[in-house]
Amino acid sequence: MNIKEVAAYAKVSVATVSRVLNDDPSVAPKTSEAVRKAIAETGYVRSALGRNLRRAQSDVVLVVLPNMNNPFYADIVEGIDSRCKDYGLSAMACNTYGSYEKLKYFCDFIEKRQARGVIIVSAPWKRDYSFLEGLPVVGCCESREDMPCAQVDIDNIQAGYDATKYLISLGAKRIALIGGGEISPSNIKREQGYRLAMRDAGYPIDESLVVNNCYNYEQGSAVAKRILNASPDALFAASDEIAVSFINAAQDMGISIPDELKIFGFDNVHYSTFVKPKLSTIDQPRYEMGVQSVDQLMRVLEGKKARTVMCQYKLIRRGSTEKGVL
Repeated sequence: MNIKEVAAYAKVSVATVSRVLNDDPSVAPKTSEAVRKAIAETGYVRSALGRNLRRAQSDVVLVVLPNMNNPFYADIVEGIDSRCKDYGLSAMACNTYGSYEKLKYFCDFIEKRQARGVIIVSAPWKRDYSFLEGLPVVGCCESREDMPCAQVDIDNIQAGYDATKYLISLGAKRIALIGGGEISPSNIKREQGYRLAMRDAGYPIDESLVVNNCYNYEQGSAVAKRILNASPDALFAASDEIAVSFINAAQDMGISIPDELKIFGFDNVHYSTFVKPKLSTIDQPRYEMGVQSVDQLMRVLEGKKARTVMCQYKLIRRGSTEKGVL
């Protein structure tokens, strides 16, 4: 019998069982009584080693990432690390390679008192996150309704809407969308924003110009020729990496940017200014999102109510959509 099974038996969170075991006075008497009854009936016994480990207080915050090689995450981790130092904590990055089981493994460090809390960056899509209930965990990016924890993100629907509306304001009518949604919450929301903007402008959407589940340069390059041969007058990519693949493909095909094709990205990663023309994009405040994630984690650790924070993004105009704009 382990603590998770005791929690399930008592119909409370793992964190609540842990607080009862540690004689935390903040637990309601009725709840404490139910947990102690469950402990007695299940025969759960903590080892002396376990008690000693739980009495120790870790100063580590785990930052769980799906892919450390993605440059998008660098500024988020920097913001987390900087803010953790303000609180006397240390940030430790962990790579899940997109594995849900590895994410659960790292979250178990909280129960083992090997981590004060966990910040999950871009959690895997369509998984059961009920195990997070009551734990000091914050989600950063890819916010969703089924994660029972504080979350930090931007309004991806509005950002998708604003990006598309901007392209429309430049005269675009046949706007391609590359990297729309099916398995990524943020991409699903950006596609929703794109569709709303096209609807509000009264422009039909050519579904052959909408490509879902396209996430990197190689995948963008694989569909670029087909999309560009369909002659869109603008393209909204769900990431800068995809947008850069289309800039290169368009130039290889002799398509003039931005005269014949306007290209807009998302994220404002560092290489968005390395291409010619420089890439127009949505700037996600990644460093601020990292800082806010730590602040929200501290709220949880202090017993305050968890809440979702929406950070402010910026629309960056550059040469890939307008001539004469740097």
